[in-house]
Amino acid sequence: MTDIEKKIESEERARAYRAKRKVPIWLEVVITVVVAIIIALVVRLFVFEVTRVDGPSMLPTLHTDEQILVNKLGYSFGGQPQRMDVVICKYKGYDSYFVKRVVGLPGESISIKDGEVYINGKVIEDNHKLENITNDFGPVTIPEGHVFVMGDNRNDSMDSRQVGPIPLEDIVGHAMVIVWPFDEIRFLE
Repeated sequence: MTDIEKKIESEERARAYRAKRKVPIWLEVVITVVVAIIIALVVRLFVFEVTRVDGPSMLPTLHTDEQILVNKLGYSFGGQPQRMDVVICKYKGYDSYFVKRVVGLPGESISIKDGEVYINGKVIEDNHKLENITNDFGPVTIPEGHVFVMGDNRNDSMDSRQVGPIPLEDIVGHAMVIVWPFDEIRFLE
């Protein structure tokens, strides 16, 4: 069989297949688009989300208008936030999300004295803060099922010092990667 004969036979088979099809091609396209939209919505609602940083509270780590990829599944199946994780959380009485760093874990006592954060009476190592904290705080014991969050810009952040410890169910996800602007793409520490 020559190449021309093979091509003709292949085209005839394709025509025969299209003729037998029960669903018109336009309907296949619509179904494909709808399925793709549903998958994208499920991924955004339950798996990953891109969130925009707004405000100076996470300087020097994050800057206004940077976009970060948030893993929403990481804490859903028994995983717990760890100290120094950057998280997206909700505050009671506020409609927007907040980007903060987990500083204190359930059951710990937290205080701030002379510009340093103390957990259970010991200074924590913190390489992320913008500057030393100007106001003392605490001590406060973090209840079970809660975490204590703070912005890296400790002197310009509304965080657990003002709103109290955050219930774990109000943690939306773990901020993983800066995805915009492209020249600033990097994993968060």
